[in-house]
Amino acid sequence: MLHFSLFGFPVTVHWMFWVIGAMLFGGLEVPSIESLQFMVLSIIAAFFSVLIHELGHAMMMQRYGAKASILLHSLGGLAFADRKITRGKSIVVSLAGPLVEIACGLLVWVFLKQDFVIHHAARFFLDQFAIISIIWGLLNLIPIYPLDGGQILVSILGARRIKLSLTLSIICALAIAALFFLKGNYFGGLLLGYIAFENIKKLRSQHACSLVQS
Repeated sequence: MLHFSLFGFPVTVHWMFWVIGAMLFGGLEVPSIESLQFMVLSIIAAFFSVLIHELGHAMMMQRYGAKASILLHSLGGLAFADRKITRGKSIVVSLAGPLVEIACGLLVWVFLKQDFVIHHAARFFLDQFAIISIIWGLLNLIPIYPLDGGQILVSILGARRIKLSLTLSIICALAIAALFFLKGNYFGGLLLGYIAFENIKKLRSQHACSLVQS
């Protein structure tokens, strides 16, 4: 695993992050050296996009007095606080990640629209970064637990309505999974189906209320 510090936040990158990234960007079917180059650029673009996303969470946690650390893993990233954060503040923390990521993606997209002379590899990298940042940021705002939108929903509805939060999460996850399958995105469909399955298990669990911050 890769370990480093960024802006004072400890960052860990699990090796599965690179493996899943390779699978997502065509690593199983690499017909040429040029395709391999574009795959590597896409993975690096995803790395920076997800890292920026988690930095948004971590910086907001720090603003609320918590020490934060970051983990990039097989299905994205996580930012951990060393203490409990109240429900109201956790909503802001959850929003910070995708909003910062989307904002960075839009800035890069606007930059590319200026038609500056850029090497084709650099343009491809920036284009991938913009697309990943905007799409992944928006996807994270959908009310599916444990995505940021799902965590926001859980925080808003509270412990008394945790079953409603998880039910809505399951419905959204299954609906988007079906859409992915219809569009031929089987990896995305399987991922959302897995998230729905995990939420079903949580819904049946006696410890579902532990998802809500006090």
